[in-house]
Amino acid sequence: MVMNYVRQCKYTGEILHNGVLHNGVRATPVTVDGIRRCTAKDSILQLIKKYLREGWPTKPPKDQLILPYYSKRDSISSVSGCLMMTVDKAHGWARFVLMKVVLEAGRGCLTIEETVDSNGKDDLIVNLNKNKIDSVGVPAVREFLKKLQGYK
Repeated sequence: MVMNYVRQCKYTGEILHNGVLHNGVRATPVTVDGIRRCTAKDSILQLIKKYLREGWPTKPPKDQLILPYYSKRDSISSVSGCLMMTVDKAHGWARFVLMKVVLEAGRGCLTIEETVDSNGKDDLIVNLNKNKIDSVGVPAVREFLKKLQGYK
């Protein structure tokens, strides 16, 4: 579920990660609420969430159940109470920037719909109109890259 601050800061990575989480779960027989409940009951996953909030140990943990998470710590994030693993943070930021550029280009290439989930909490759905990638998305990214080149 999208956090309460969504209305103040619509273009943060958190929103896009929530979109990725919800879109990914829609194709499976589980729900975000189900994942969140199971995560809350699992002591190992709660420890991983604590490390994400407070920082990871400087040395690899001796606990063999934590070790696999430690080796992937740069790819793990917590979204709406669920743990997610991304390819890497650089990929996640690149995806965020591209989506932000296309969203700001307007003309319906990328839209964010505000909705309410089954528990009455605010939620967002991120939609990419693939028919407008060539006409809107590519020119927007081209202009962004030209500006970026100027900031060397």
